[in-house]
Amino acid sequence: MKGVGTRALFVALVIAGFLGWLHAWGVGLPLLLGIALVFCLVALAAPRLGVRWIDDLVLALRGLYWRREQGRFHTFGGVPLDIEDDGRHVWVD
Repeated sequence: MKGVGTRALFVALVIAGFLGWLHAWGVGLPLLLGIALVFCLVALAAPRLGVRWIDDLVLALRGLYWRREQGRFHTFGGVPLDIEDDGRHVWVD
């Protein structure tokens, strides 16, 4: 849990620094509050979306990697079997 608090503090300092930099350049308070609100909403939504996208990507890559073997690879008693069905006969290797 120590790492999570440290990262949250770092993100908060970066956001505060960015807002301070904008204030130094003359951006008004309502715009600064709006930008801060947008940063907070993005910080809340990004982890959920990121995890969902990464999970979908992993599943897609796994499907691409195993699609040739899908439905063809079987084992019996720890011995791998390759099943070939040519429409007329079923071959077990």
